Amino acid sequence: MATTSKRQVLRSAVSRTRKKRSKAEVDKLGEGLLSSKKKVPVEQKELARVQLLLEQQDLHWLDATVAQIKPERRSTNRNEVIRLGITLIKQKSPEELRELLGDWK
Repeated sequence: MATTSKRQVLRSAVSRTRKKRSKAEVDKLGEGLLSSKKKVPVEQKELARVQLLLEQQDLHWLDATVAQIKPERRSTNRNEVIRLGITLIKQKSPEELRELLGDWK
């Protein structure tokens, strides 16, 4: 009599039905993991997607700036630098912004 092949053994092992996890067990999954996506920090803000047009030279500057910062701060990316710029602009008064925009271009 021939022995069963490894493939057949594995198929029979995979085809067995699994025990249904309870709600508590599902909630507990990934609890100890650092990269768990289940728990979102409270302070995380909701972000929206926008399409942004930049001149080629500005994009090159942005990439170079991110490349300079990244060795010391790994989480730095283009979006973060752009959001930082918006935060700094928010600190200016409307009059200051008009002055800056008048000189721009």
